[in-house]
Amino acid sequence: MMAPLMPLWSANRLALIPAAGFPNGDRSHFAVQRKMDEGLDNGVVGSGWLARHLEATPSPPPTGLRAATIPFGQRSMAGSTVSVTMGSVDSFRVNGFRGNGGAVRAAMQDLHAVDDTKVVNQRAREALAALDVVNTAPVTPPANGAVYPTGGRGRGFGQVLSQIAQLIRADVGIEAVATEASFGWDLHQGFGDPTTGRQAQNLQALAEVLAAFAQDLGDSINRVTVVLMTEFGRTFRENGGAGVDHGRASTMFVLGGGIRGGLYGDWPGLDPAAIDGNALRVTVDYRSVLADILEHRLATGNMAAVLPGYLDTPEKRLGFALPLGALP
Repeated sequence: MMAPLMPLWSANRLALIPAAGFPNGDRSHFAVQRKMDEGLDNGVVGSGWLARHLEATPSPPPTGLRAATIPFGQRSMAGSTVSVTMGSVDSFRVNGFRGNGGAVRAAMQDLHAVDDTKVVNQRAREALAALDVVNTAPVTPPANGAVYPTGGRGRGFGQVLSQIAQLIRADVGIEAVATEASFGWDLHQGFGDPTTGRQAQNLQALAEVLAAFAQDLGDSINRVTVVLMTEFGRTFRENGGAGVDHGRASTMFVLGGGIRGGLYGDWPGLDPAAIDGNALRVTVDYRSVLADILEHRLATGNMAAVLPGYLDTPEKRLGFALPLGALP
């Protein structure tokens, strides 16, 4: 079902980290999603790990679009002063009233052109600059023969990644994008058989979109790193609704440039003593994966600020990421 990713795997551009996940035992979607998006194992800080990286890491003078969340707000970017939020690239514009978007945009420019000391004026000007960058970027179809799903579960996610690829190929200066693949993964009922069931369809769609994205980017994939993570996996045993409930570990995916492909981490095994409450035990803290990405692919300026409370030690590192500029 994930055969579309085989070319990336064969080219050593895909790293898989099974048994990765949130280090504590919480199985609440909302609690674990928030903590992982904030780069934590406990507590709340109110800002996302990716946002803190952008704040802590120097960048060349802004081009108007350093970072984005598509579609809409993603918590990993919460608190960022440089990220813009959009439903889609196509809809990121000033609509105005009865077609007078241009006049409204000009009025907004004048309104916020005064008093540089006010944060609201600074942010408004940055947003307008981002609008200009996006609106003037070339609108091009997928490149290199890439074909994204046009129907089924992968359609929406395919549209989003196609637009992200378009921004990358247009070289608008974007450094980071946060998005989501909402296919309906919470299968407490109707998980289905392993080849044609709902989960199998989800995995097939995910693989098709990721493969199309990599093909679309062509050589630009050498400067792009994609990280996929989820809050937890599923339980081993089927419940009364022919589904599976909230588990513990899952598999993190890292693909793209500067990645040593392969399997990483410690597999806990499936012996009864190794099972964590009817679920796969977590042996790789998700933050050890992010730490490799932050240091080697993002050149983060302050690891402690980005992953507060995480003790980053050499033995925790997995070693799948190469420094910027290096290729496997």
